[in-house]
Amino acid sequence: MVDVFVTSGEELFVDTLAADPMWVEMGTGGVAAVKGDTANGTPVETRTSATISQPTASTLRYVGTIAATAARAIIEIGVFDASTVGIMIARSDIPVINLANGDSLEITYDLLVA
Repeated sequence: MVDVFVTSGEELFVDTLAADPMWVEMGTGGVAAVKGDTANGTPVETRTSATISQPTASTLRYVGTIAATAARAIIEIGVFDASTVGIMIARSDIPVINLANGDSLEITYDLLVA
């Protein structure tokens, strides 16, 4: 038997997630992202509410800006369904972005459901 997540199902799933509030978070952890993750390796700063859009029928875009309260070397970002704790929706390792105290990072996370 072959199970297929059909296009109309993907689009409905994306529409459903787009209706819920989400938060983005950044971190300095050194552990690679894996499917079973429930948190960033080393989260820093407070999560911020994400603006959600759909650039395509099967893509969700989460955008949020977080200010650093100290010098940080950001190497991971995550999307969550709550401002604290909650369920991690997605996580990515990114090339290092060095922030000085007071710098802000605009996080744009595109989640393709396919």
